[in-house]
Amino acid sequence: MNDALQSLGTPEPLALVAPLWLATNHPLVFAVLLVVIVLAMWWITWTLFRFLHALWRRVLGRAQEPA
Repeated sequence: MNDALQSLGTPEPLALVAPLWLATNHPLVFAVLLVVIVLAMWWITWTLFRFLHALWRRVLGRAQEPA
């Protein structure tokens, strides 16, 4: 088993094979994980944009104040 993993070389082939195996053998688990990952990506993106918006407002607000 260890030789089979070492023959893959890098983790990229495993990142392709593992979800395909999971989707074909356990489609319900794959669907639940997919929904969870998409929701987490959405939340992280939303939080990042809120942070950047607040930072942008703070930078512009201080830049416009008289010295």
